[in-house]
Amino acid sequence: MKKLITMVITLAMVLTMVVPAFADDTATDTNADTPVAPAPAELTKAQVKAITPKNVKAASSSYTKIKVTWNKIEGVDGYKVYRATSKGGKYSLVKTTTSANTLSYINTGRTTGKTYYYKVRGYKKIGKTTYYTKYSAVSSTYARPNKAVITKVTLGGSDKEGPYDRTPKTCWNAVSGATGYEVYRTLVGKNKWSKIYTTTKTYYTDKTKSFRTYYNYEYKVRAYRIVSGKKVYGLFSSSKEFEPEWTMEELMPELIAYGESIEGKRMQYNPVTDELEPYTGSEGSTYTMKYEDAKEAKKTPENSSWSAIFPEYISPYWSKAVVMKDLKECIKAEIESEMNANYLIWEPADEYSEAGWTGTDWFFLYYRKADGGLENRRGYHFYLMY
Repeated sequence: MKKLITMVITLAMVLTMVVPAFADDTATDTNADTPVAPAPAELTKAQVKAITPKNVKAASSSYTKIKVTWNKIEGVDGYKVYRATSKGGKYSLVKTTTSANTLSYINTGRTTGKTYYYKVRGYKKIGKTTYYTKYSAVSSTYARPNKAVITKVTLGGSDKEGPYDRTPKTCWNAVSGATGYEVYRTLVGKNKWSKIYTTTKTYYTDKTKSFRTYYNYEYKVRAYRIVSGKKVYGLFSSSKEFEPEWTMEELMPELIAYGESIEGKRMQYNPVTDELEPYTGSEGSTYTMKYEDAKEAKKTPENSSWSAIFPEYISPYWSKAVVMKDLKECIKAEIESEMNANYLIWEPADEYSEAGWTGTDWFFLYYRKADGGLENRRGYHFYLMY
């Protein structure tokens, strides 16, 4: 019995001592706003040896530089970068970093066009011994000129030199170490690229024999460096096309106003002389065309109308001034020609018809293509109605 009582008392004493210890493990710092976070666990040597660095990538940084990047490994002291000239060759240490947060290395002094192989491993000093992670997978690349960047595509030449012969002028940045540049072209949206020119300059005005002024083209460029008689290419630039400083929608108001300003002579029929003579009625001796959208515009002397429809073709490589000059000349020539050939005539009433106006119902103006042919479906069609 005494032995049992002694065991109970001993157990009670143990519980009294243990409970405060458990309470201390969950206590918070009364002087802090948040609970005290436990310190991160240190990597063990077994854990270090089990790690494999991830996502190691080698990429050209210039014609003499290669950049190696990798993912961060928590808990290591740094990384070691190794290089070889063949995948299965001897790898030499080329860089040791001293921080787990350093995740890249630029290897300078590389030979342009020569392939190099890289691998990475992390390290951790535990006590007096340094332990290493496994090697990463191998990544390889070669140094080459940087990607060219097209800065703009403008009109080459000038209106004075040949306003109807101006073509796209593609400009790009100078690429360090480049021997020259190759220019490529395709029809917009076709993605069928052809090399059209090689140059040492940083611009090119498209003067190839295959160029057609009525097509829309886009361009891209790549730099190259000659090493041991061979070209080592940089990546292609993004493509870029020429964008005119005008659209037909923007030009239409001015063209309409111009067409409405052209005057024709009103004539009248004299049944006595059987001749046409200048109109002397109350509506005036001249008239102009009034623009309306609909082809079925009312055909009255008070509401004469003309419309211009522009479906597809005019050279996108003409300047705004050239486009306006050309179209106004066409509008003027065709409207005046129609007015002179088919007068707006006032005819008096007779036993067969009431008094009224007669004249041209409409006409088409087909805009000529660069090769001299008529653009009947894709061209700019002008309709004059009254």
